[in-house]
Amino acid sequence: MAAAVVLLVAAGGAYAVYGEGLAGSARAGASPSAKEKVSGPSVGRTPSGLPVTRPLHPGSATLPPSVHIQADYSSSSCAGVKYYAETADEYRRGQRKAAKRLGDSVIDITTQTSSREAVLLMGMRVLVLERKAPPRSGIVVQDGQCGGAESVRPFWTDLDKPDAPIIAEADPGGPGDKGHPPVTFPFKVSPNDPEVFELTSSDTTCFCTYAVEIDWVVAGKAGKTILDNGGLGFWAGAAPQLPAYRNAYSTDPNELIPAKYGQLFASKA
Repeated sequence: MAAAVVLLVAAGGAYAVYGEGLAGSARAGASPSAKEKVSGPSVGRTPSGLPVTRPLHPGSATLPPSVHIQADYSSSSCAGVKYYAETADEYRRGQRKAAKRLGDSVIDITTQTSSREAVLLMGMRVLVLERKAPPRSGIVVQDGQCGGAESVRPFWTDLDKPDAPIIAEADPGGPGDKGHPPVTFPFKVSPNDPEVFELTSSDTTCFCTYAVEIDWVVAGKAGKTILDNGGLGFWAGAAPQLPAYRNAYSTDPNELIPAKYGQLFASKA
């Protein structure tokens, strides 16, 4: 593997960027190929891939209206394990108070442009907006399923770490799909050829909200866009100290089977 240092000189002044590269990495602007995968929480997971870097001097230009960068919760985000602000007996009686999804938070970051000029994505970082300790009361229940088919370029971050690093991961591919190495930056988004980055945020210690900041260059102008879910932030939660249960919905929709917290995330539907 060969490391690379990238220097981009944009119109109107020097714009220094550093990055780590892979020999034989994905071609800039190449479209992701479809693959089948199952997504779900990965408590205790260790990522492998390339750290995502940021420009040394992020710009302040405004994103032109022909370019759209947006983020939303992924359709493959697992909602199978939830926190309920109630006792086990209240759950068995059918109450469902203050339910919150636990485990990995998965968002899709989509970039597209309708202009003739390509967009260069220069880097991204995670901004933790709020960090709260897990609740001391309530229960954790696995009472749903997760999984889905996605066509994405995968990234991973750990909200438990200071200044949470983002790791670009390799796409393992699937039937008829060779996959590709981790994404490297700058990354080119071609006109009318949208790109989707799937960012999985792991969290084992807090009730957190976070945003993602994207650095870009369009028409020689550098800027950044903060994706914060309309000001609400994206949610990631953990409650490892609370009583944990499974509800298989086999015969009784309010049945609770005692379980260990980590086991709830180890089983994927």
